[in-house]
Amino acid sequence: LPVGEQTARGAKWSRTGHASRLLERAAAAVQLTEPVLLVGETGTGKTALIQELARLTGAPLTVVNLSNQSESADFLGGFKPV
Repeated sequence: LPVGEQTARGAKWSRTGHASRLLERAAAAVQLTEPVLLVGETGTGKTALIQELARLTGAPLTVVNLSNQSESADFLGGFKPV
């Protein structure tokens, strides 16, 4: 993609050397079925990186935004007192 062009999911992707190296590392980890944890400030391109990887591989992707307050019950469900 040209620099700054939007991906199919609306994220902007710039294919810089740094971004390409990160994409290659993430792709290698996924190919080896290793987990990948991306950590960084808001707006640094973590989601765009994975969206681009999914686009390139044709893999389905579901984006779930987490925060410091996210808990396992948010994914698994739980019992609420009545």
